Amino acid sequence: MNIYLIRSAEASPLDEKGELQDDQRPLTEAGQAQAERLAITLQHHNVPVNLVVSSPVLRARQTADLLLENWSSPVPPLQVNEYLSPDGKAKKLTWFLQDQDPTATIALIGHGDFLINYAAWLIGDEDAYIRLAKGGLARITFKDVPCKGGGALVCLLPPEWLAE
Repeated sequence: MNIYLIRSAEASPLDEKGELQDDQRPLTEAGQAQAERLAITLQHHNVPVNLVVSSPVLRARQTADLLLENWSSPVPPLQVNEYLSPDGKAKKLTWFLQDQDPTATIALIGHGDFLINYAAWLIGDEDAYIRLAKGGLARITFKDVPCKGGGALVCLLPPEWLAE
């Protein structure tokens, strides 16, 4: 299985008045462009995404929606999964992934700290710090299904390296 960990694109900052909650922050124009470039880059490199799984948080959902809006046919299906939220559950997310086709390529769209820690957990080095920028991606590959320590980090791309 191949997993693409995609950090949600750039979102509006929290406002000083506290009127905008963290989970309600929409993508900025730059974030929207980052999400569109993700689709272009993945397709340019013939990445056969079979499933897109997104956190339910607005900025992640918007990243997923824009990725799929810019995807050529056939567009992979989208699932929303609470285990990808900022306080996600690595083991539960992994169990979900283990129920998928082991030959699949799955894009997971979530949030910084969770995805960074999840990537380290998947490659078996929980002390590793993997800098996953907003709108960036990491590819982790497995011989079979995902498990703790069973993955290999194949690439890590910041949004600046993605197609224009």
